[in-house]
Amino acid sequence: MGFMGMVFGAAAIFVLICLTLLALFFFVLAIVFKVIGKVKEKKGLKIAGTVFIVLGTLFILPDLIIAGAMVYNALFINVELPDGGSATVKTSDYSDMLRLAEAGDESSVEELNHLLDKSPNLIYVRDANMDSVLEIGLDNGNSEVVRVALEHGSVFDDP
Repeated sequence: MGFMGMVFGAAAIFVLICLTLLALFFFVLAIVFKVIGKVKEKKGLKIAGTVFIVLGTLFILPDLIIAGAMVYNALFINVELPDGGSATVKTSDYSDMLRLAEAGDESSVEELNHLLDKSPNLIYVRDANMDSVLEIGLDNGNSEVVRVALEHGSVFDDP
């Protein structure tokens, strides 16, 4: 699955690059036709320039939509909730949560508690190893991280 994701991702990037190049080509043609149409006072060339602006805009729209989706995915993580629903949490909060759970010292546990109070759905996010905050606390032998995780609704559900 991971390899196919990379293949599809590379194919998507290739398509976006092609669309961008086509859009730029159409915009350059639009400028050329508009300038020549204005200099030679040919209405047909001006209209062709307008058509190329429209085509360039149509070819650049998918790039803008996908760029927006990429920015969104960089800033937010979708979390599956126990009730089957989903929620969104900030990537920066997720990174902070992992850092604080791994550190496990007294001030980090206090910060972790405040972070989970602020963003309660973070408790359902798992790291790259599919470990929750509770499991990170258990793996590190940190009873305070485990306590905070349990207080915020974490459930140990490893098979």
